[in-house]
Amino acid sequence: MIAGNLGKLGKAILPPALRRILTTYAPSLQAVAAYSDGTHELEGRKVFVIVSSVQTEPIAHRRTEFHRANIDIQIVPKGSEWIGIGPFDWTAPDIPAEKPDVYYLDKAVTSNYLRLSPGDFAIFYPEEPHQALCAMDLPAPLRKATFKIHQEVLHGY
Repeated sequence: MIAGNLGKLGKAILPPALRRILTTYAPSLQAVAAYSDGTHELEGRKVFVIVSSVQTEPIAHRRTEFHRANIDIQIVPKGSEWIGIGPFDWTAPDIPAEKPDVYYLDKAVTSNYLRLSPGDFAIFYPEEPHQALCAMDLPAPLRKATFKIHQEVLHGY
């Protein structure tokens, strides 16, 4: 997992492919905020972004998820959320996907929480558990962009 802020993107130590994607498709908070809600293919199904206006929920109502093929770059253009992360020594179970490349766990396994506010991002690699859209206090509106990058992109397809 990597976390940072778009305002400090120039100082972030990122793999070249992820740096290219962020500087091309999410170079600033304003650029991310300009995406309309929905799914936008950026480089076919190898790189796309899902943008949504949602409501955060109590931690107990959110499920932990992971992916096997995709890297997530989750960016908050408006609002704030807690996102559960780790544990880092965790091994993904052999369970069926509920959506394409989205695996949900019956029981939360996160060991820490990270606060994401406008401009913040968190990058999750395949099989890294995360629990998104958790309310900080009371449920609140949140606008979120989740970039999905197939892991082949890191290796130049």
